[in-house]
Order: sequence, then C-alpha cells, then structure tokens
Amino acid sequence: GGTEGTDASATTGADASATTAITGAATATTAASPDGAATAEPTTIDPGHRETLAGLMRRVVTEGSGTRANVPGRTVSGKTGTAEFGEGSPPPTHAWFVGFSGNLSAAVFLENGGVGGRDAAPVAGTLFAALPA
Repeated sequence: GGTEGTDASATTGADASATTAITGAATATTAASPDGAATAEPTTIDPGHRETLAGLMRRVVTEGSGTRANVPGRTVSGKTGTAEFGEGSPPPTHAWFVGFSGNLSAAVFLENGGVGGRDAAPVAGTLFAALPA
C-alpha cells in the first residue's frame, strides 16, 4: 500500500484505485430547487461498481493510507485525503477521512489538520471503535 504525503494529487496502490473507481463510478446531475439553490438529483451506482468501490475502500484501511482508522473486530472502509490551501512552502493542509462500517458512515474534516491518514483517520477509527458491535 501507499503512504500519504501532503500532495493531494499523489495517490498510490489501493488509494489510487479507489480514487479511479470513485471518479468513474457515477455522475450526479444538479437541478434548481424552488428557492433557486442547486440540489443533486438522486443517482445510483451499478451493484458491481459498488462492490468494487467498497472493496477498494476496505483496502485503503487495511493496507493503504487509512490504516489508522482500522478497528479490530470491525470492518471499516474509507478514503483519506490531504488538501493544500493558501500559500507557503509547503502550503498548509486540511486533513480528511470519509468511511463506513456496516450501515454507519462518517466524515472527518480537520481544518488546518495536517495529513488525512496520519491525523483524520485515527479520529474516524476512534469513532468507529466506540460504536456498539
């Protein structure tokens, strides 16, 4: 599996495969609501694509950048991210992790939080570990 640096565009191994699957799996369209705000139309993912995506997200947690979200005795799947913003060398970063375990999902966003796998994934792991089995 790959390790996660601060470059949001650099992904390897299971992380790169999951990113590719997410990008190609489905597209959402938008429509205007009565108040003029854009809303997403419901979209579905082909069951085969869903299974592939879930498997790739599981690998991110078992062997990729999200291993710090792994919880013994629980199946956790997810994706980490590090988003550069602002100016500086290196620029500051936000850290994030999105994932699921069973029918529960979570998104962790750490503003100015560093690196997704190093900083956001452990927060998600703590949340999933605290849930009843």
